Amino acid sequence: MGKLASLRQIGFSRKTSEGFRFPIHALKIGTEKGIKEHPVGIVAGVHGLETIGILILLDFLEYVLHPNSTGYIPELEKGKLGIIVLPIVNPGGLVLKQRSNPAR
Repeated sequence: MGKLASLRQIGFSRKTSEGFRFPIHALKIGTEKGIKEHPVGIVAGVHGLETIGILILLDFLEYVLHPNSTGYIPELEKGKLGIIVLPIVNPGGLVLKQRSNPAR
């Protein structure tokens, strides 16, 4: 499954009052066909204080991506499904332990 997944940085958070910016990453899972024709988006980490969504997402990904798991999704390899994951869309809020983004 490793070759069907790719992680890349897609941008940065807003600057904190101290001038820091944090990277935002996207994980693509599946074939290009699956991602283009049958995409599913999953987003977590919207509010920096609410970390449970990130933890649940990581558990979910392990459950569906591990070949020996009962939750494994073979459609990912067959181009019948693509998953795009934004695991932490507010990394600045997460680091600063605040609900809003760093610019607020």
